[in-house]
Amino acid sequence: IKVVPNPFIVKSGLERSEYESRVMFTHLPSNCTIKIFTVDGRKVRTLEHHASQAEGYTYWDLLNSQGQNIAFGLYVYVVETPGGETHTGKMMVIR
Repeated sequence: IKVVPNPFIVKSGLERSEYESRVMFTHLPSNCTIKIFTVDGRKVRTLEHHASQAEGYTYWDLLNSQGQNIAFGLYVYVVETPGGETHTGKMMVIR
């Protein structure tokens, strides 16, 4: 499981579409929950991935749970399956 691109480099804000401001979680299990946290442990967002969606990947639009753009910095993600298996990783958002 990994995030691409990592690091994510924020552009000027003049991107041509909203699809240019997102990252992709790849190699995901069929059903899992992705929780994204700041390095000090505050939850930023929770994403659900299900087998009925695209196989093995899902996108994050870099918005927090209130729909606001996230700050630049280091983030930790935890992928958990219904069976309790977990994978932890890091991603960086830079300007």
